[in-house]
Amino acid sequence: MATKRIKAKLKVAGQILAEFSGTHHLDEAEDFQQALELLDQAIYELETVKENLTLQIDGETSIFQTQQSFADIRVLLNGLEQSEGDDADYVVLDNTHIQFYQPLKQNETLKVEYTRV
Repeated sequence: MATKRIKAKLKVAGQILAEFSGTHHLDEAEDFQQALELLDQAIYELETVKENLTLQIDGETSIFQTQQSFADIRVLLNGLEQSEGDDADYVVLDNTHIQFYQPLKQNETLKVEYTRV
């Protein structure tokens, strides 16, 4: 499965470079740097999963589950990024579960962004 994902990323990277080189001169340092930044952004977007966990909020639950395993995670509660840790907003229980220190209210929104394992 990892090989298939890598091939897909390389294909996208090739397409981005082909498009970019049609309008820029990759032998110029500034254009080459710009091309690398485009590739980095494209790869980040390919690897990042965005998931809305709001439907899991029932007013009693403090543990939430992602659909896929994650390597790292960014948690947004009501649009504000939350901090991870014992003295922060939430903790990571395992590679599919996070836990807040108190149940979330039903009128709140919970979104996460993560990279897959």
